[in-house]
Amino acid sequence: MFGYILSHLTQGVTLYTFDGDPRCVAGVELLNAVQTNVRVVLTLGDTKQTLQALDIRGLDFAWIDGGHDEVTALSDIQHAIRLGSPLIAIDDARAMPEVACAIDCALHAHPEYVRLANPFYAHDARGIIFLRRQ
Repeated sequence: MFGYILSHLTQGVTLYTFDGDPRCVAGVELLNAVQTNVRVVLTLGDTKQTLQALDIRGLDFAWIDGGHDEVTALSDIQHAIRLGSPLIAIDDARAMPEVACAIDCALHAHPEYVRLANPFYAHDARGIIFLRRQ
């Protein structure tokens, strides 16, 4: 749904998305077929492996909502940092303590990033955390 929302808000955007579920292919193909505002590039597989191959500079924003174990969440965050994303959003930090631990670990290892205040956090059962590069 993120690609669909972006297609109504932006133009000339490429969305790189990663998922282990092959059923996602149909949605990406449909979105790419019916609009031209956003081009969606889907990579199937485990992000602990697939993100290693991504070498995109100028990544403006990273949205992490996937592997809810600490190892996968930390790997995804570290790849977003490696790719230079100035803004990283991580979902499920409130619902999944492992994700919260990964965020804490990433912030400790990368002091150039800080946690932003999320005024909706207290009302968000899943818990989105925003990180910004200083």
